[in-house]
Amino acid sequence: VGIDKQGALVDYANAKYATNDSRLKFENVDVVSDGAFVANHREVFHHIFSFYCFHFVRELELALRNIYTMLKPGGSFAFTCSMHNNFFSIMSHMAKMEKWTPHISQYENYLYPYESTPHPDEEIRSLLLKVGFQVMDLTMNPQRWKMPFADASGKKSCPPSNNNLADFSRICRFTSPI
Repeated sequence: VGIDKQGALVDYANAKYATNDSRLKFENVDVVSDGAFVANHREVFHHIFSFYCFHFVRELELALRNIYTMLKPGGSFAFTCSMHNNFFSIMSHMAKMEKWTPHISQYENYLYPYESTPHPDEEIRSLLLKVGFQVMDLTMNPQRWKMPFADASGKKSCPPSNNNLADFSRICRFTSPI
């Protein structure tokens, strides 16, 4: 079972993957607020994975508690997320621009709860333990990400007609690298 709170992603996954394999199923679920799904899947899963989602979850403790509830005893949970990311700083600058305000004015609702803390790994570890997990490994690996439309030198790799790139590139130059 794969879940996501974005219906379009679930529809795509079902059309692309579930039609070819009856073992696969994707559902529109918010792991934070869909108590019925959690209750119906209590101690069902051996393993749960999450890739690059938790930095968008505001109620992280509840999400982790629900995940823990759905794991079988002895089950495992593995995840990756962004602990610190210049993208959020870029969004805060763009949100102040008249052109972008209507589109990203509520970006604060999507900021990772630990984005501004000096030791997010320690806070995540504490939260995982509080929920009931045994933490086998929790590491922060600094990584550089290359945006698909521009490289570090500022060379555009997208069509030059993309007027929005100029705003993004101008702000990127003012943020500090990792």
